[in-house]
Amino acid sequence: MSLISSTQVTDSPTSKELSRRLGVLEKEVARLKARRKESTAKKNWWHALAGKFDSDPVYAEIAKEGRKWRESQRPVPHGSGKPKKGRADGARS
Repeated sequence: MSLISSTQVTDSPTSKELSRRLGVLEKEVARLKARRKESTAKKNWWHALAGKFDSDPVYAEIAKEGRKWRESQRPVPHGSGKPKKGRADGARS
């Protein structure tokens, strides 16, 4: 038993048309693979920079000021008027 009826056979694309369509699909797959590779490289950009500024005093100052700014943006706990230092549960390490 054939899965294709006789009317579908006459309406099917020619070998030339299938080859053309396959070529288009192969190009598109190659383009998508290249795009995915670029995307992965962009996503991991920080790997190339990690640890590069460890001994740089200017970067240390930038990090210190950034930390101070982030801490200033935290909400103040109710009741005390100023943020607690140390662990959230009050224990010292």
